[in-house]
Amino acid sequence: MEQINLDLIPGRISPICHASQYDVGRVIRINIIDGYSQPYTLDGTEAISVNVRKTDGNVVVESLEVVTGRSYVDVVTTEQMTCCYGSNVCDLTIEKSNVLIGTLNFILEVEQDPLDGGVESTTVIHNLTAQIRAINEEILPGQVAEQLATMYDGSDVLFDDTPTENHGVPYTVTSEGIKAKFDGLDLSENSLNNVDLDPEPADGDALVYNATTNKWINAEAGKKTLAELNDVDLTTTPTDKQVLIYDDTTEMWIAGDGSRVWQGTQAQYDALTEIDPDVTYFITDGQQVTASMWEGTAAEYAQITDPDPGTFYFITDENINVSCNLQELNNVNISNPADGQVLLYNGSNWVNSNKAMQNKTSTVTFNESYANCRVFLKDGWVHISYQGENKTHSASEVVFVLPTGLRPAATEFVPFTVNTGAFGVLFIYANGNATVNQVSDSTVSGRIYFSTTYPVI
Repeated sequence: MEQINLDLIPGRISPICHASQYDVGRVIRINIIDGYSQPYTLDGTEAISVNVRKTDGNVVVESLEVVTGRSYVDVVTTEQMTCCYGSNVCDLTIEKSNVLIGTLNFILEVEQDPLDGGVESTTVIHNLTAQIRAINEEILPGQVAEQLATMYDGSDVLFDDTPTENHGVPYTVTSEGIKAKFDGLDLSENSLNNVDLDPEPADGDALVYNATTNKWINAEAGKKTLAELNDVDLTTTPTDKQVLIYDDTTEMWIAGDGSRVWQGTQAQYDALTEIDPDVTYFITDGQQVTASMWEGTAAEYAQITDPDPGTFYFITDENINVSCNLQELNNVNISNPADGQVLLYNGSNWVNSNKAMQNKTSTVTFNESYANCRVFLKDGWVHISYQGENKTHSASEVVFVLPTGLRPAATEFVPFTVNTGAFGVLFIYANGNATVNQVSDSTVSGRIYFSTTYPVI
C-alpha cells in the first residue's frame, strides 16, 4: 500500500503516487494534515471525494469512505481512474456542512500497460499470392480472377488472352496498353472516378477534396487579404489604429474604434502622467513582446528547420489555400462572439474578448484598510496577493470588489490563513465580490493572508 501526506494548506509541489494502467483495487492511503503539521481527525460528518483529471481530458469523480476518528482516507483505484497512462492530476475535496474545507492536490502517475495498443501475434503467415487470389475471387468472376492472381511472370503481358465481354474488359491489357490508356487524358470526371468538376472550373480555382462525396472538386482559391474572408466586411476603409470588432447584427467582423493597447513594465506604467480611458494597459513586468513577418514560397518555408514562434510566416504561393472564415484560421479561437467584442492574443491563440482587459481607471474597491495588496493582470491571468486589516471578520463579509476585466469566469475558492492561527475560505464570485466564508466559527480576528491566480476570459 502506498501512502502520501496531503496538507489542508496547499503547497507548491503536489505529491506523486503510482499505479499501472488498468489497475483495479490498488489502495492509496492519503494522510490528511491540518496545516500545522498535525493529523486532521475526521468526525464523520465530512464528505470527501477524489477527482481525477485523466490525460485524455475526461474527469472521474469517486466518493470516499469517511470513518470517525481516522486522520486518513483510502483511495481504491478503478479501471476508469487508471485507464490513461501518464501524469493524471487529482484533488481530494473535503466538505463539511456543505462548506468547502480544502482541496488537496496530488498526481497519479500511471505506467503504460506493455500490451496497450498491441496486436496479438500469430504463427500463420499467408502467402502474398494466395491473399491476392482470395481478394480477386471476391470481386471478379472466374477467369479474370485467376489471371490477376498470376498476372506478372516477368514479361510485359498481363493477360494470356483477351477476356470475354462478360468480364467487362474491352482489350488485352499489357504494360504498354496501360500506359496508352492514360496518355493524353484531361483531368475530368470522364477520366477519373473520384473527380467532379461540375460546375466548370474558373480561372484561379483550386482542386479541393470533399470528404462528404469522397471526390475532388473545383473550388475558389484561397484568400490572400483579410478583406477577402467571408465573414469580414471592410467596405468602409479602416483608419489608423482601428481594430476588428464583431457586429452581432450583420454577423461580420468590421473595422471599429476599439480600445488601443499600451504595454510596458510596471515602472513604465507608474511613470505615466496621463491615462487615456480608451487605451488598454498591459503590464509585461519587463518582458518585451516582439513580432516580425516572413514572406516566401511553400518550398522556401519547408527549408526552415526551426521556425521562430514570434514570427508570422506568410506563404505567397498562389492557390495554396481554400476560402475560409476568420475563425477557421489555425491560431484563431472564436467562441460565441458578441456585439462589440475584439480579438485579443492570450499567449497561444487569438480569442474574442471584451475590450476592457486592464485599465488604470478601473480600480479595486476595498471595504477595509489593508497592510499590503497587489492585483495585476499578466498574460490573461489575474494575480492577487493580499494582507488585510487586523480586525474581526464575519462570515459573508465582502472584503473587496474587483472591477470588470479582473473578475473570474466562475466562482474561485481561495483558502486563507489568519495571523492568529485560524484559517478559512474566501469566495471570489463572477460579479467581483470577494466574500469571507469562515469554516471553524462564525468570526475570526486578525489579518487575512492569501495569494491566488486565475484566468480572465
